[in-house]
Amino acid sequence: ADLSFLGQFNSSPLMFNNILSRTNSFLILPIAKFTFNWHDVVEFNPLVNMSFRKNTFNSPQFINTDYTIQYFSGEFIVRLPKKLVWETNIAYRYISNLAPGLPKSNVYWNAALTFLMFKEDKGQLKIAVYDILNSNNNAARLVNGNLITDSRSLVLQQYFMLTFTYNLKNF
Repeated sequence: ADLSFLGQFNSSPLMFNNILSRTNSFLILPIAKFTFNWHDVVEFNPLVNMSFRKNTFNSPQFINTDYTIQYFSGEFIVRLPKKLVWETNIAYRYISNLAPGLPKSNVYWNAALTFLMFKEDKGQLKIAVYDILNSNNNAARLVNGNLITDSRSLVLQQYFMLTFTYNLKNF
């Protein structure tokens, strides 16, 4: 298990429409990660973090803002007999206080099956599917000074990929 805690504080002057203020930005980010590996056959790696952000101003003309981002993910890997490796990962993200009309939550799920081949498993043939639920929305929030930007980007959604990798580690 790995527990960590990040904190950040920024303070800077702000001038807007001839109004002088000071903006203070606070970030608190606790992170918990766990790793489980059973004889290199089964692996499970969950991760949880929550970021708490708050922007305050010393001038009443500006509105204080705050939001949180909750993020949960898990990776699961099973090494099957006959040189097969199945892996899957899923992530959930929630952003509070986004502009109306933007999706606040997102579930992103991927999976792959890999066939190991050749001596010392130097070759790998992998078939993967990304965004199984076809739900990736890439919504985000950025706060800087008195600017709040909520956005949603166009991203590549559900797709399949076939890859072949050969490891030249002794070359």
